[in-house]
Amino acid sequence: TATVTALCASAQKETGQAVQIANDNCPGQIVISGAQTALKRAIELAEESGARRIVPLQVSIAAHSPLMASAAAAFEPHLAQLTIHQPAVPIIGNTTAQALTENSLIRAELVAQLTSSVRWTESIHYLR
Repeated sequence: TATVTALCASAQKETGQAVQIANDNCPGQIVISGAQTALKRAIELAEESGARRIVPLQVSIAAHSPLMASAAAAFEPHLAQLTIHQPAVPIIGNTTAQALTENSLIRAELVAQLTSSVRWTESIHYLR
């Protein structure tokens, strides 16, 4: 994960465009997301660094990246209108990899999902 984070930071610095880890699915399977030029550069850097396998995904949005900020801003007022009850059991937030025991934290997590990395590996370790 640290290597991919560094590759994304380099690509972002070189291109001036956003790219970051979108999903840390499991050891060895990390998805990145961001602007096309930055993604292309991050892929080149990953290849140069000896990445074993790179599979471009056919998606229509830059999910879990800063490019979703306008969607998050539009989503937040709608979410604010919904009643979220205190959970009977803790909910594990994928962007925090921590237990969410208050409805305000759950609400914040739902908004953060649009722009933040999904820390699935850490979430599973937390559960374990």
